[in-house]
Amino acid sequence: MTHRHPRQMNQTEWLREVWQDRLTLEELTGGIVQGMSYAFGEYYPEQVEALCAMGIQYSRTVESTGSFALPQELLRWKPTCHHNDKLLERAEKFLHVPGYQKMPLFYIWGHSFEFERENTWPLMEQLAEKLHGAQDIWYATNGQIADYLTALRSTRESADGKRLYNPSAQPIWFVADGKVRVAEPGKLCEM
Repeated sequence: MTHRHPRQMNQTEWLREVWQDRLTLEELTGGIVQGMSYAFGEYYPEQVEALCAMGIQYSRTVESTGSFALPQELLRWKPTCHHNDKLLERAEKFLHVPGYQKMPLFYIWGHSFEFERENTWPLMEQLAEKLHGAQDIWYATNGQIADYLTALRSTRESADGKRLYNPSAQPIWFVADGKVRVAEPGKLCEM
């Protein structure tokens, strides 16, 4: 609403800020807002806990990891890097991630106004050229990734490891016996 520093507000002010943002954005888009970023990368633990009650499923921090690991906590989602932090070098590493690193995520954060201010539009174009056309990359929004990870983490496997149940409403992809398979929504499948 006002992009104030979270640590300069009391809990009631901060809750009102997030709730009003959600109401306004949903009115403007006609959609459902389920994610956000922490203003200035600041937050208190009790603010994180309050997000679930407001329907927020994920929130990005500014704590870059430099890695391609999936987020452990969606409400404290740590990106790979800022868009002006060794971006092309990281993209090259991402394109050649070792096979043992399953489901790597290259999460770049930044603000569009920074492209003009820091003259990084050419850098973004170089990144797009480098990653364009890769057959095994899923170009996704934060919401799509959060929804997939939530669905993936909700799957249930039989004790003998031969069956997988997908209780979610979206397909879940996995590899078994060297073959790519899919667990259809609401179905039990053989592995």
